[in-house]
Amino acid sequence: MDIRNFYSTYIDIAVSSVLGAVIAFAVSYTYFNPKIDQLQQHADTTPPIIVVDMAQLALKSVPVGSDKKAIREHFKNTQQVIDKFRAAGFLVLSSSAVISSPETLKLNESDIPANQYMTSETTDE
Repeated sequence: MDIRNFYSTYIDIAVSSVLGAVIAFAVSYTYFNPKIDQLQQHADTTPPIIVVDMAQLALKSVPVGSDKKAIREHFKNTQQVIDKFRAAGFLVLSSSAVISSPETLKLNESDIPANQYMTSETTDE
């Protein structure tokens, strides 16, 4: 085997490899592009979800025996947060309508603004 045939063989292999890669890319793109568009459309029409357990939020945020102003303020603040999520496009579900959900989907007490009627003495109990 002379040197010319030796290099010719490697050039043929390189050209075949590049051609195979181009064909594979073209076929993959043609196959997956419509599926990616379908996934994007599905993601655009599916709203993010948040689950709200009003009773659990009240128990964790407002100590038992708090005055009515503190309780009203808590529910007002909670409703404002819910309204903000709804305005942002979230689907807000009551926990009573949900059988089970991950904790990451639930509204928690850290999402609720501070209650102006809660004093440091009340929250320490």
